[in-house]
Amino acid sequence: MVDQQAPMNGSLPSEVVEGDVVIAGGGTTACVIAARLAEALPDLQIIIVESGADNRNDERVLRPLDGMFRVYEGASEVRYIQSTPSDHLDGRGPVVPVGNILGGSSSINFMVRRCAGAVTDMQMYNNASGSDFDDWQQPGWTFEELKPVIRKIETYTVADINRDDDVHGSDGPIPVSRGGHRVPYAEDYFRAMKLVKNVPRVEDIADYKTGHGCSFLAKLIDPKTGHRANAAHSYLYDRGHASTGSNIHILTRKTVVRVTFDNTRASGLEVCDTPRSPLDEAISGLQVVKARKLVLVCGGAFGSPAILERSGIGERGFLQGLGIDMVSYLPGVGKEYQDHELTICSYHAAEDIETLDEYPRGNAEVKAAADAEFRRTGGGLAASNGFDFAFKVRPTAADIQEMGPIFENHWKEVGLLKPDKPLYSGPLVPYFMGPTPRPASGRYFSLGAFLNYPASRGSVHITSANPHVSLRFDAGLLTHPADLPVHVWAYKMLREVARRLPMYRGEYAPSHPNFAPDSNAACVSVTHNAPPDEVQSLSYSNADDAAIERWVRKTVGTAYHSMSTCPMRPREEDGVVDGHLNVYGVQGLKVADLSICPSNLGTNTTTVALIIGEKAAQIIIEEMRGA
Repeated sequence: MVDQQAPMNGSLPSEVVEGDVVIAGGGTTACVIAARLAEALPDLQIIIVESGADNRNDERVLRPLDGMFRVYEGASEVRYIQSTPSDHLDGRGPVVPVGNILGGSSSINFMVRRCAGAVTDMQMYNNASGSDFDDWQQPGWTFEELKPVIRKIETYTVADINRDDDVHGSDGPIPVSRGGHRVPYAEDYFRAMKLVKNVPRVEDIADYKTGHGCSFLAKLIDPKTGHRANAAHSYLYDRGHASTGSNIHILTRKTVVRVTFDNTRASGLEVCDTPRSPLDEAISGLQVVKARKLVLVCGGAFGSPAILERSGIGERGFLQGLGIDMVSYLPGVGKEYQDHELTICSYHAAEDIETLDEYPRGNAEVKAAADAEFRRTGGGLAASNGFDFAFKVRPTAADIQEMGPIFENHWKEVGLLKPDKPLYSGPLVPYFMGPTPRPASGRYFSLGAFLNYPASRGSVHITSANPHVSLRFDAGLLTHPADLPVHVWAYKMLREVARRLPMYRGEYAPSHPNFAPDSNAACVSVTHNAPPDEVQSLSYSNADDAAIERWVRKTVGTAYHSMSTCPMRPREEDGVVDGHLNVYGVQGLKVADLSICPSNLGTNTTTVALIIGEKAAQIIIEEMRGA
């Protein structure tokens, strides 16, 4: 048994503590796995080691709209991973914020919109395409095999559609609802999408099969309390775990240094105190947490490859150069970072239209009223995220030709014959959003979206055996020539959508490409808008296209959907884990988080992390019951 004097929050009773299953990282998948193991195997003692803080009853986590406006920016609950500067990005190095708190990025997604043009999961309920999972080519991980796992995650309470019980659950830990507020111009948006790209309105854009459509969005928000769903509350606290007498023990503010081994069997974790300052690289409080049965790494796309490399798992020459003894030669560790590429720009809105701009500006009257309603009823503006409708779009044959032969070859490989895969997707945002500073006055709306299956790849590696030393991270954005033409095409498409919205009053020029003043594509300001079906599409010259390309390079960011740095593939294909999540070449060690995705998925990634957590728990439970 674990010493009962030390079940929680970073307090270890001695230099060594021991459990049956020891989990490195307390993020989304870790919370899911720990809860499911505790329920299925109540005699199992589970220890979660989390580098960040507890999030229990943190109102910044629970109130959805606060999460849209940087309430965690600069806080210790977030780590910022700086990419190396890139010539492909006009010399920029994108920054990716990562949750440093129990529940991981499910607790802070969209609360840290720090780097220009980037946005994350924003409590938006979106799902992958079924074929995304089939593309992994792993027994047990096909879409059909994952459906029971998918249904197990959620309680789907969206009342205005017919729930598809094949893919939506009715009694899972994660609530799915419409949220507490909706802006009133959905029909205008749906009509504009139809006019511009023949995008049909569908009932449920998150049905795992729609690759071309637009609809209202559901949200990861509890319809009764208005609280945002996050893995720590939904799987642990709300289900009575991580409390006195529980078989889940959480050590917060403890950083994992490495996995320890007895020969090639994982035996535990070496941990140290998490420094209060990101500039502090001194290691203190070094201790060992022993695992009797299993060590599980759930550090995410950045943390998991780093933990493995510090543990002697990776490319031999690289690790030897850092003085780290080799345990298992796996050159695929950290080799293939994947993300989505996102661009966004803003437009002036009519002064009589509802936008949410005053909330992020800190308008005391607006915020006080919204917060009061939230505390009183669990509803209203603060019980929303402002993302009420979105699109998924596939290119036509003419679009593919416009984007060129390099893109065409890539699209043939990843999506052409798979109609459930959207090339580009995103929401309408009813307020100003990047990539430039927020204006002090005025009403705005924004349109942005991410490229779902970019051809570009990056990498993540350690630079020291010290866990507090910065990683060497290359985001890899736009490094493949197939990607840039898609962003140019998407900018033109979304601008035409904006121009057909009755609330459109012109482009907010600082957030758009720098077109020549005499260009037909130059930004404009208008006092009223023509009827949507009378708006004539803009024409773009070669010089205009070049201006858009420069704008993309200056503003494109990651969508904070980091994955694929410990891929689930055959070892000879640079795989790191097998279909049962076992790390090749060692025993008693698994990885379970977004790092195991062998290929990208056309979605925001919170639900994917939940699916991986549920599937991992299923695998571990079956193995332990069969042992």
